[in-house]
Amino acid sequence: MLYLIRGKALGNELGRLHLDVGFFVLEVMVPTTYLPKPNSEVKLYTSLFIREENLVLYGFPSEAERKFFQLALTVPGVGPKLAMSLLSGMALPELSRYLQDGNTKALEKIPGVGKKLAQRLVGDLKDKAAPFAGDLGLSPHEARKAVESIPGNDHSVDELVNLSLKKLGTPVS
Repeated sequence: MLYLIRGKALGNELGRLHLDVGFFVLEVMVPTTYLPKPNSEVKLYTSLFIREENLVLYGFPSEAERKFFQLALTVPGVGPKLAMSLLSGMALPELSRYLQDGNTKALEKIPGVGKKLAQRLVGDLKDKAAPFAGDLGLSPHEARKAVESIPGNDHSVDELVNLSLKKLGTPVS
């Protein structure tokens, strides 16, 4: 089993990374949001799938994404391509929050996810998604709304953060 690979990124098509690992150049399926610069050193956590005569290597920039990918595969009707689509559709903390909140409408916006599958994902992963939510309790949209709701435009960044957190009822230390 391949757990981790390191190499130099040679080229990146949408969702496919060509990785020079020494004597070999591997084609690794990656989330479409992962776009390393050409010739940069890359470290990917991996999951290898063998289907008939095909070997497909899936790679993830973080261990959390690899674990979520494997967790998503436990849901009936979710294969590797769809699991990768979930990770390509939005950031993992945001995806986790949508699963925990039961937000099927947001999940349906991911290519390949319809109403029934969104409901199945929520049903199967709602309680298991918490570890992937990260430390930030707000989505970028929620944070932006909180900042924009602060009157005036002469605040420093620190003041904006503190005022926004107070407005949301989050303790400020």
